[in-house]
Amino acid sequence: MSINSEFRIQNSSFKSLLQTSEWADFKGRHGWKIVPFHNQFLLERSFPGRVKIIYGPELELPDHAEHRYKMISELQNLMNSRRAFVARLDFFAVWSDKPANELQNLGLKKSFEEIQPEFRRWIDLKPDQDAILAQMKPKGRYNIGLADRHGVTVEPSTDAWIFTALLAETAQRDGFSMRTASYYHDMIETLTKNGLGELLVATYQGQPLAAAIIGYSPLVSDQRSAISDQKNNSPFAIRHSPFASYLHGASSSTHREVMAPFLLHWQAMQRAKARHCKVYDLLAVAPPEENSSFGIQNSSLRTKYAGLTRFKEQFGGQTVRMLGAWDLVGQPLTYQIFRTLERLRRH
Repeated sequence: MSINSEFRIQNSSFKSLLQTSEWADFKGRHGWKIVPFHNQFLLERSFPGRVKIIYGPELELPDHAEHRYKMISELQNLMNSRRAFVARLDFFAVWSDKPANELQNLGLKKSFEEIQPEFRRWIDLKPDQDAILAQMKPKGRYNIGLADRHGVTVEPSTDAWIFTALLAETAQRDGFSMRTASYYHDMIETLTKNGLGELLVATYQGQPLAAAIIGYSPLVSDQRSAISDQKNNSPFAIRHSPFASYLHGASSSTHREVMAPFLLHWQAMQRAKARHCKVYDLLAVAPPEENSSFGIQNSSLRTKYAGLTRFKEQFGGQTVRMLGAWDLVGQPLTYQIFRTLERLRRH
């Protein structure tokens, strides 16, 4: 699936969920120090030996080159004052060659390790439900109907233990490490009590089979906003509309024949549409083979996300490339050691 690289995210009346004060407070309870910066926030973490790293989660990218230059210059001063060896910045912006080249010219390096997914699957929620179903792959529509005929139900839940139990099973099956249960419990409570997300659980014959944490990017002002392509005719043109994002998911190996995860996501899309969301972001998918610029580790990511990508493509939509993570280096020697450790961890 090709990528529409014409999308861009303009100054908007919504902001990334990861730049809300509620999310900052949540991360602050789990080992990060909050650092205000340009009406946004950065996260700082200290390591043994007085080594510090700064991370900017889904920052807004300034529209103009001179504003980007000012932002990076001020960030360099901040890093020096806080003695951070690197600032890793994830920009809440769709890939475009011009700002990517500008970031390189400003001295930033494309990160070897992604934090927020660079390649994502977006489902357009503006059409009616029949049209959304129609653009899905036939197998996706069939599996949604199959789950419904089997009597699978999807409901919101506040029982975080359901999610972490399913996630533990998923982690063991798929061979990845999960965070502590308290981390996910705190996330679910933070999102639900502040209206920024919900936990959805798919149940069959009284047994939870799949669960997903869905996050909603909040409206923050009455300013005009848009997600649009450069000609303003993108299928993802949005006015005054937040995103719905699939943050975390888990499923059981039991009763896989009833296809509970398919109905789970279809219900999540309908609930997001009812909240006037215009995009359902399925997050991480594999990069297409043609995208090999700026040091993307295509082969490893395609292998890592192969099965996940096949699943998400069943829902239709489009693969979108974000600007991804960029590193501003403050201490080159420490940074080289850090990157070496990152590479070793991946292999």
